[in-house]
Amino acid sequence: MSDNTTDMEFIIGADISKAAESFTALEGVATQASVAIAALSFGTAFTDLTADIEKCVNSFAGFQQTLNAVKAITGGTEASMDSLRATAILMGQQTQYSANEAADGMVRLAKDGFDAAQIIEALPAVLSLAAASMSSVDDAARIGAGSLRSFGLATSDMAMVADILAKTTVSSGASLQSLAESIKVIGPISVATDQSF
Repeated sequence: MSDNTTDMEFIIGADISKAAESFTALEGVATQASVAIAALSFGTAFTDLTADIEKCVNSFAGFQQTLNAVKAITGGTEASMDSLRATAILMGQQTQYSANEAADGMVRLAKDGFDAAQIIEALPAVLSLAAASMSSVDDAARIGAGSLRSFGLATSDMAMVADILAKTTVSSGASLQSLAESIKVIGPISVATDQSF
């Protein structure tokens, strides 16, 4: 029996040795696969990072281009442009709108004759109006500015105008655009008859 036991130990030992060699080979394949997967993951992460960086660069370029448009329209100084840039960034942090969207509102206000100081003063109310009325920032700026002009109001009245327009759209179900059409007609009549907004 001892011969059989020795033979069995030899056979089992050989099988164990073959199994160990197979595991060692498998471990090498697994290591190579892990390296390949890590390389693929790095490649994917690098591609994602590159896309994110490109998006940031494009976003900044668009932001700067929009501010350049505001400068061209208003004839603003470097100091006023620094203030406008800071305001757009601040609005991007404090509202649901990005700095780019805030800068778009600045362009609209500039086109409506606002100078840099007036834009900075009016922009928070414009963004609030856009949010409350679920309108674009451009529409809110255009309609807010048009309402001020129609009623002969000052830029400092933009918050009051935006508040009234927002409450009216919410309570009546009317769109901001339909209110704007009404204001075009009512504004001059109100001014002529000494009525307030």
